[in-house]
Amino acid sequence: MPLSAIEALVKEGRLTGVSASRGSTLSDEAASILREAGQSDLQAANRRAQLVSCRLRGERLPPDNNVSDRTLRRWTARYKLMETKYGNGYLGLLPVMHKRGFRGSKLPLATLRLMANFIENNYETHKQKRKYEVWIVLKNRCEQEGVIVPSYKTFARAIKGRRGYLQTFKRKGRRAAYGQEAFYWELDQKTPRHGDRPFEICHIDHTELDIECRCLRTGQNLGRPGSRSSQAHTADAYWPFISRSIRRVIARA
Repeated sequence: MPLSAIEALVKEGRLTGVSASRGSTLSDEAASILREAGQSDLQAANRRAQLVSCRLRGERLPPDNNVSDRTLRRWTARYKLMETKYGNGYLGLLPVMHKRGFRGSKLPLATLRLMANFIENNYETHKQKRKYEVWIVLKNRCEQEGVIVPSYKTFARAIKGRRGYLQTFKRKGRRAAYGQEAFYWELDQKTPRHGDRPFEICHIDHTELDIECRCLRTGQNLGRPGSRSSQAHTADAYWPFISRSIRRVIARA
């Protein structure tokens, strides 16, 4: 066809070109699912995809696999569903953590305050009352004030969340809580006193000094010695001394 005829057809609108823009192979909904996935979601989906792929091909699963057969069947079903719906089964393997709803406490603020008050002032005392005994008193108080009563399981979980040195100290005393006391790896101005007697717990610091030793006879550079300091925070004692490095330097000379 001559060029003049093609130009005439274009002017008449009878010949049009095909758009060169490449549309996405995913629908808008599928693309939205993929955009909402985070880095951890993609990593989890990749691990699931390897197992699902082995199952679909009838291959043996990796020896380090700890996924139950029921979970694997559910992932495979989700994969097939998304493959039928969107043409991409990978979307069915993405975790949907953001759609799991609110996972915090649904109890009203008045109930939470009463529960915290009873744990602190009735359970965490030297009388060492049992959990159920304190919960019964809490239940009666909530009914009197007309607020929602927390279940015993919720009350026990709240007590477990506060366990540690302070709770043991308030219920059983200092000796029982000694093993749960926090350990301090370093000292600063805000570190509280710790230890029962002088130099029971010492913090040792080793620092290389900004000097160099040289042999008087040979003139050889013997290197930089180190300084070690020991501090016991209980007794406010501080023992700095030049370490054995200088002795080794002198011995080498």
